[in-house]
Order: sequence, then C-alpha cells, then structure tokens
Amino acid sequence: FESYWEIPAGSDTAAPGKWVKGPGYKLFAAVKEELGELNIIAEDLGFMTDEVIELRERTGFPGMKILQFAFNPEDESIDSPHLAPANSVMYTGTHDNNTVLGWYRNEIDDATREYMARYTNRKEYETVPHAMLRTVFSSV
Repeated sequence: FESYWEIPAGSDTAAPGKWVKGPGYKLFAAVKEELGELNIIAEDLGFMTDEVIELRERTGFPGMKILQFAFNPEDESIDSPHLAPANSVMYTGTHDNNTVLGWYRNEIDDATREYMARYTNRKEYETVPHAMLRTVFSSV
C-alpha cells in the first residue's frame, strides 16, 4: 500500500517493472470513512522501509511477528516475543513457512534447536508445536 512493483502488461518477466507510490494512508482513511473501524492486521514482513513503518504506525494497525524468525542463537531477533511491541500479532509461521515441526526437523541447526528449547522453556514431554504455541500465547 505504500509502494508496489508495477510490471507493464504483456511483459514476459518482472524485470521491466518499476517501483510506484501506492495509495498510502488515503486508502485506509477512505475505508474507515466508508466502513468504520475495522480489525486489520498489517502484513509488515520482508523489507521494511521507513515509509512502510510510518504508514503502519499512522493507521494504528498491529503488525506481525513470526516466532520461527525469533530463534537466532547469535543475536536477538525483532521477532522475539520479549521484544514484540504490544500492538502486534504473533504467529508461529506464515503460509510461506514450513510447518513448525517441518521447520524444527529440517530447516534449523542444533544450536538453533537448543536456543529454541531454552527460550520456550520446552519440557521433555512437550511437543515442539505445543512449546511454540505456548510461547506465542505468553507474548505481549
């Protein structure tokens, strides 16, 4: 909504595209005027520019935090539950991610598994999905 990649009709690839300013806040103001307050969650994942952050903050919509992105044994992640802003919604993953169990078994290394277990305080009897969900429900 802040900007988008515009591709000319008939192009075989996206290569000839260009960044174009989106409708920005005006669109959300018009929606609010027409429909009133709506429960909207901003999908603020990926490359976040200052303009995107400003638009999200101006709308007041909560952003998204993804728990699978939180477990970096080398550094804190902005997706860590203890760093998540109160005006955000936390998910274990998205439609672009593997399932929690698939992620755990196939996509992370032992150091990350150990960090995830410590961070979530995972018990021996507890499944990985349960530990992840419990951690999401414990976040702000």
